[in-house]
Amino acid sequence: MPVKSSRNRLISSTRLRLTALAIAAASWGCSDISDLPELPELPAWAGGPKAAPEATPPAADADKGSDTDKPETPSQPVTAQATPSQFPLATVIVSKGAVVSPIDQKTLSLSYAVTGGPVSVTINEFRFFCKREYEKSFSNCPDGYKYDFADLKSGSSYTLTVQAVSISTGAVAKPDSITFQVK
Repeated sequence: MPVKSSRNRLISSTRLRLTALAIAAASWGCSDISDLPELPELPAWAGGPKAAPEATPPAADADKGSDTDKPETPSQPVTAQATPSQFPLATVIVSKGAVVSPIDQKTLSLSYAVTGGPVSVTINEFRFFCKREYEKSFSNCPDGYKYDFADLKSGSSYTLTVQAVSISTGAVAKPDSITFQVK
């Protein structure tokens, strides 16, 4: 049983880190993952290194002593808001760079993945949602990790936006899109 307990603590710690990173990205208002500053380690009370089960958040100690006799600490990411709306990861249309608009093909297949972030993730941990130029909302991508455009019409313009969503946390990665025309 000790192995399972350690594994559960590791999974819990990883989820806590991902949630904290998602909140930090949203609170910093980053428009691109490359805009994210290097993130500090989580404090022990939030599941960071050397976390002890009996540790309490700093807010519990706030009423002890005055603020003037405490040394100023560097600011930490806000962790009180627990609604991760933007993952520090991004959805990527992998074959996007190979598409030179206007194209002269009758079909086009695009694949997508997830990139970025401080931890390794596998594509199986995400569900992909697609939205075409004529759609108002995202829906499940039909083929899992790729999108097939069939029967492309000459002179038409096409747009595809893809967004990854974590299966375990429901957090949403930054979307990626492509627009191209057919000759």
